[in-house]
Amino acid sequence: MKVLMAGGGTAGHINPAIAIAKHIRSKHPDAEVRFVGTHRGMEEDLVKKEGFPIDFIDIRGFKRKLTLYNLGSIKAVFTSQKEARDLLDAFRPDVVIGTGGYVSWPILHNAAKRGIPTAIHEQNAFPGLTTRMLSKEVDVVMISFDAVRPKLDKCRRIELTGNPIREEVIFADSVKAKESLGMTDKPIVLSFAGSLGARVMNENFISFITKTCADRKFYHIHATGTRGYLWVPDKLKEAGFDAGEYPDVQVKEYIYNMPELLAAADVVVCRSGAITLSELAAQGKCAILVPSPNVTNDHQNYNARAFSDIGAAKIIDESNLSGDLLKSEIYALLDDPEKRREMGEKARTLAVLDSNERIYETVKSILK
Repeated sequence: MKVLMAGGGTAGHINPAIAIAKHIRSKHPDAEVRFVGTHRGMEEDLVKKEGFPIDFIDIRGFKRKLTLYNLGSIKAVFTSQKEARDLLDAFRPDVVIGTGGYVSWPILHNAAKRGIPTAIHEQNAFPGLTTRMLSKEVDVVMISFDAVRPKLDKCRRIELTGNPIREEVIFADSVKAKESLGMTDKPIVLSFAGSLGARVMNENFISFITKTCADRKFYHIHATGTRGYLWVPDKLKEAGFDAGEYPDVQVKEYIYNMPELLAAADVVVCRSGAITLSELAAQGKCAILVPSPNVTNDHQNYNARAFSDIGAAKIIDESNLSGDLLKSEIYALLDDPEKRREMGEKARTLAVLDSNERIYETVKSILK
């Protein structure tokens, strides 16, 4: 079986594709799985680390005002079509699966025109532009929230599957993870500012780190994201933070061992992308969520409310974010283990642990 995975841009599109690909490979060890992405996103790094081959095409989004960049985007719409056709000719997949990002459109559009079985997975409560464009062409749209159904009219087929979760996340053990990290003597705070790096979150975590590093009350691992890492370490130094003096604080560009760190964490502070929330639920983690205000249809806020409404997470609006507020909220949870346990148990009620199998069965059903 030949499977072509198309998804890119941020980890929110790439990690679901990797989870689907690994589950298919577990069912069919001889399956040939390839990825398609762009050089502009994180897919080259993340996919290669998982050992899958990846090809690239040139496709990009549009900016809201007229710029030379948009002229390049228009050109890429046409050139990406030929690149997509060439890749399909070379690989001849039995099925093509998209997980979002601009790269999904030319690949699935051309695959559907050729009669190749196609499926796209939508992670969020509001369907993205790529999903809406492809929903009338592909054989099946796999969704994670029932609320998506009325927003996708004239689809051939919609299946509620939930979000794919990496098996490493589902089966990671908290005690073993803490022991492996050598962090068994005090709580662990895990924070991350998105795969690319949200500037507002990073700025406020610089403040939080400088206000709390001397307390040595907990371990803190913060991921800045790829763009954030270009400036956050320097700003921390300017603020007087010496990494050598405070080994309990680790500032990373990106977290590649997320299953281990997520299992070990006692408090997680992050955005509210759909895949992130699915993994928090799978691990039953107490979290403080800072929804991004810069996403289509404000879908991160809706995602976060699903957790906060049942007491599984606390929400801080980005407009209210500050180092002092982060300290107040995080310390309150660190000082209340019972509250953390209750929030984690409520989060776990939202987990869909068989989503990988649901997706596999759906994909299998469209194979000719």
